[in-house]
Amino acid sequence: MKTYWLLTLAMVGIAAPAPAQDIPSPAQRFGHAMGADRKLVGWDGIVDYLRLVAQRSDRVNLHEVGKTSQDRPY
Repeated sequence: MKTYWLLTLAMVGIAAPAPAQDIPSPAQRFGHAMGADRKLVGWDGIVDYLRLVAQRSDRVNLHEVGKTSQDRPY
């Protein structure tokens, strides 16, 4: 019976996805919580963060669909 449980735990451990340890949270990246009073992140900072997340994650795909009126990636 113990062998069954050890085997089951081993299989669950293999099937579980690895945590995304290399991706910082937005608060870690920008130094404050998103939506904090008097704290804004510029467009370029957000785009850079989204590119970082897409690069380091196999669950995020980022596609530029055009340019904004200020010639920034959209």
